[in-house]
Amino acid sequence: MKRLVFNLAHDLGRIHEELIAAIPSLERVRIRDEEPFLGDRESLPDNIRAEGLGDKLTITVADDADEVAIQAVIDAHDATPRAVVPTRQEELLAVGKDNWTDAQQKELIELLAKNDG
Repeated sequence: MKRLVFNLAHDLGRIHEELIAAIPSLERVRIRDEEPFLGDRESLPDNIRAEGLGDKLTITVADDADEVAIQAVIDAHDATPRAVVPTRQEELLAVGKDNWTDAQQKELIELLAKNDG
């Protein structure tokens, strides 16, 4: 394994996804052949590890990984933080209990029960 170190603003989750999308060999998967998962892709630990602290980004990859392709992804990386998408539970809580419909109240109870169990 080799470690590549970069100094740039980054979105760690996004850069990991961008690297795997651009260089599929960095993701290890297997096709499951047992029931009921027949044909499903099962993700295994990736052949890549991305770690970040401040603007320091360290990417650990196999020795034979294509550094030119990795650099191209780094150069094109969009470090803009992703918008936080609220969960359905957060959306319902934001409505406020005085404004819930019966259906919304039931949905929230079901969500809370599912999260608790």
